Amino acid sequence: MRWKVRTVIKQHEYELIPLPYHTITQTEYNNLVAESKTLEVRLAKEPQQKIAYDRTRRMCERFESQQKGEATIFEAPVHIIRIGDIVVMSNPFELFSAYGIQMKARCDVVQTFVVQLTDASPSPLEGAASYLPTTDAYRHGGYSAIVNSINVGPEGDQKLVEESLKRANALFK
Repeated sequence: MRWKVRTVIKQHEYELIPLPYHTITQTEYNNLVAESKTLEVRLAKEPQQKIAYDRTRRMCERFESQQKGEATIFEAPVHIIRIGDIVVMSNPFELFSAYGIQMKARCDVVQTFVVQLTDASPSPLEGAASYLPTTDAYRHGGYSAIVNSINVGPEGDQKLVEESLKRANALFK
C-alpha cells in the first residue's frame, strides 16, 4: 500500500490586540484601599495573604494611573495558528464560556480551538492572567467579575472576540 503525501498548510500569526482596561470606579478604589489595609495587617500572621495584597495594591496603582490618563490600554497577546483545516486561537484570559462558544460558532473553520490563559503579562499593573467577564456577569458581581479579578471588563470583551475571529478567518481566505 502506498501512502499519498499531503502538504499541510501551517501558519502562525501573533499580535498584541489593544483592549480597553476596565476603568476602576472611585467606589471600587475606596474598597480596594480598605481591603489592602486589612490585608496588610493580616500579612504578619498569614504570609499567604501576600498574593491577595499585591494584587489589591496593583489595582490601586492602576486606578491612580487611570486618574492621570494613563493605563488605558491592555495589550492582549493573541496567537492564531493554522494547521491544515484546523485553527487555534489563544488569549491571556480565563474566558467566560460565552466567548469561546461565540468564537467557535462564528469561525469559518469547522475545527476551531480556543486556548486560554496563555502569555500572561509580566507588567506590574497587570500581574497574572485575569478573567474576562461578560457584561451580565460584571453587572451581577461574583469572584470572576470583581475588580481584583479582571484587567479588561465589559468595555473590551467583544473586541477580543471580533479581532480573534477576523484574524482566524483571514488565514483561510
